[in-house]
Amino acid sequence: MDSLLKKRPLAAALGCLVCGIILDRYASIGPSHWLKACTVSLIGILGYRLLRPHWNPIKAHPRLATSCSHVAVILILTSLAGFLHHWDWSLYSRNNLALRLSYDPSPCHFTCLVTQPVSYARQIRNSSWQHNGKTKVHVQIQSVKEAGGWRTADGIATLWIGGNAAWLRTGDLIECWGHAWRVNPNRNPGETDFSIVMRHRREKLQIKVASQKSVQRLSKTRPGIVARLHQYFFDRVQHSFDPEIMPMAQALILGNPGALATHRDKFIATGTIHLFAVSGLHVGLIAFFGHWMLSIATGRPRLIAVVVIIWCYAMFTGLRPPVMRAAVLATAAVLAFNSHKLVQKDNILCAAGIVVLLCDPSSLFQAGTQLSFLAYFVVSRFSFNRRPNVSNNGIERLISDHQSLPVTAMATMWRWVYAALWTSLIVWSATLPFVLTNFQISSWWSVILSVGLTPPLIVSLISGLASLIPMPEHLSSLCVDTCTASLALIQTTTSWCSDFTWSRYSTAGTSSALLLLLYACLLISKSTWITSLRRVAHTMFVVVYAYIGLSIITAGHISNSSSTENRMRVRFVSVGHGCCVLITFPNGSTWMYDAGELGTGKNAAQSIQSVLWHAGISKIDTLVISHMDKDHFNAIPHLVRQTPIERCVIADATVLLGRKWPGFERVLRDAGIRIEQCRTGTIFTPTTNTKVHVRFTGKELVQSNDNARSTVLEITIYDQSLLLAGDIEGDGLEILTRQPINKTTVLLAPHHGSLHSSPEKFAAWCRPGLTIASTGRHRIPTRVITAYSANHQGLPSLLLSTHRHGCITVDFTPDGIKCMPLFPNGMDQSRR
Repeated sequence: MDSLLKKRPLAAALGCLVCGIILDRYASIGPSHWLKACTVSLIGILGYRLLRPHWNPIKAHPRLATSCSHVAVILILTSLAGFLHHWDWSLYSRNNLALRLSYDPSPCHFTCLVTQPVSYARQIRNSSWQHNGKTKVHVQIQSVKEAGGWRTADGIATLWIGGNAAWLRTGDLIECWGHAWRVNPNRNPGETDFSIVMRHRREKLQIKVASQKSVQRLSKTRPGIVARLHQYFFDRVQHSFDPEIMPMAQALILGNPGALATHRDKFIATGTIHLFAVSGLHVGLIAFFGHWMLSIATGRPRLIAVVVIIWCYAMFTGLRPPVMRAAVLATAAVLAFNSHKLVQKDNILCAAGIVVLLCDPSSLFQAGTQLSFLAYFVVSRFSFNRRPNVSNNGIERLISDHQSLPVTAMATMWRWVYAALWTSLIVWSATLPFVLTNFQISSWWSVILSVGLTPPLIVSLISGLASLIPMPEHLSSLCVDTCTASLALIQTTTSWCSDFTWSRYSTAGTSSALLLLLYACLLISKSTWITSLRRVAHTMFVVVYAYIGLSIITAGHISNSSSTENRMRVRFVSVGHGCCVLITFPNGSTWMYDAGELGTGKNAAQSIQSVLWHAGISKIDTLVISHMDKDHFNAIPHLVRQTPIERCVIADATVLLGRKWPGFERVLRDAGIRIEQCRTGTIFTPTTNTKVHVRFTGKELVQSNDNARSTVLEITIYDQSLLLAGDIEGDGLEILTRQPINKTTVLLAPHHGSLHSSPEKFAAWCRPGLTIASTGRHRIPTRVITAYSANHQGLPSLLLSTHRHGCITVDFTPDGIKCMPLFPNGMDQSRR
């Protein structure tokens, strides 16, 4: 320990900060304990310094005294990190509005301050928004109106306004009438927990306002200089660039990755999303061009100017952890270049880690921060630089020295491209387990496009930043046109590459423990201070990497090939106001009943895909669509891009009478999905002891709506039954309830548990033991709760909701059923 502190003090300090943050996150240590430990350690060090020249025991045992002082330093750093993390992560004001809210929307009347430029997204086809798109506003709550009048409140929130409210500006004090709720945690296993992601920004609530008519500007305050500059540059980008290119320009120039919402899928599919996340490449370019443009200056003024440019750009783009890391490294590189000294890569990386953790302790647990440091570590340790071969033959050297300029330039360019491709391949390979575990998708295109798109990226970044500077109109137009052409080239290339589905791989990755072991072995094998363990760590890294690679490749094939468990597992995925039921039979085959939401379907597809990855399911054997309402099928176009579907079973009534069927049929055929029709009375046998009975399709209901023609399935196994009723209502429900039926073990409540499906009549007909409603934010009516929670023939019934209980898993076994909601006691109680 003493040698590590002496030889690698920055590495030791970084390790102490990491330990303190981890302890505070998982050990629930209060802030007072951290302060006490820090105070005691400080007193110990001061006492050691004061008594060392005079106290004989210290003179007699110098090594022991030095070790004790080192322990005190470690405790100080660990306690400081723990206290800072606790302050950032757990301490909130009593007036925070989120503490008064639940996870369900509540009416709210409040005033707030606009803190960032607003972003407007135009209406998307099939969107649930009925106005002209929506506006996203970041606000700081100021006060809230309650029964007793206005009360002081605070809290950071995201405000969604229906329609175009781009007239709002940074610094506006506004009054709003809308609905507010706490940020929802993940309702499905394997899903990204956005409550944790937003809590890193100390944001714990969201607010939705129906239209801009419910927003009133009260006054305009004068924001800080950084906020004013950001608003000014934001307005220039909005007015200068075309709407199609503007999201990419905002992400690249202004450091706003959220603007890429409409383009994100293609960049993720090709592994190029990192090109638009401001990090080392962008900061390095700014440092290089700043150093080059200030070449007329020399000495300290030039050095100070370049460092100021680096940190101004970092602050301008949000000062996120990857940007801070890059700014520290760029500053160290500039200082080393001007002082003609070499710096150790490990030291500046540790210094960057210390700066990031002191400024943002909770960023230690962010995937973006971890990936940023991992990528730089791999580049610094494994980068490939092919130098030209120097021949021993004098004639060959003479010929080489007198080659023409084009030949020399081509040779130099080839060496750079060769080295860049090898470095890109090494970084992609080293980060592949991390990327698959955290993002569940990786693309082979990333190796080539990360190098090939760098030149247009450089051109677009430099020309885009130049367009923000006040200059003559013709020069500004030239910069904008250059940036637009470069971004259009990047967009066209990624769009073309994303069409090759074979170039990407989707899986659930590996466990966090294996991932931690893998990169710990990588760190030790390439470290310069633990030489005795380097060979063992290198061997373990190769073994663990091979094991992870094999498990990732074979995960889907093993999970879908066979199953020795004697059960049928049913997962009711929480997709908001929509429906998706995944049925995995004892032989391993998977059926899916509906897949959609009241929206674009993209969020539902992400939730379904997360559940599939978490369960190790790589394909859907059979898809059944109950009817042609968008909240039951609009996730399929997004889902087929990553998950293969063998066949789609569709009712004869849907094919003949469904107005949306022709368009959906084209989607299925383009994806290579086999289409098979069914009718009332059709029986499928996925396994020998399982029967899927099509109870109703509604072919005879020509004048009824799609809901009345919902396809109703009854799945029977081990003398137990599962009834999937779609949105059955009206004439269809009347015909269905005339059929005899045995007691239903588990029921998917028709029409999301609404009153339109006559809950009393339907519950009396099928007598469910367990009822599950796939609902959104709306509350289930009391009549529905009473109907499905009543006792039918002396048997108690239970009603669960996917909104309140999350994803609900039900196992059908010979011994009965086992219900496993993600939140057994409801989400509000489980999260307190």
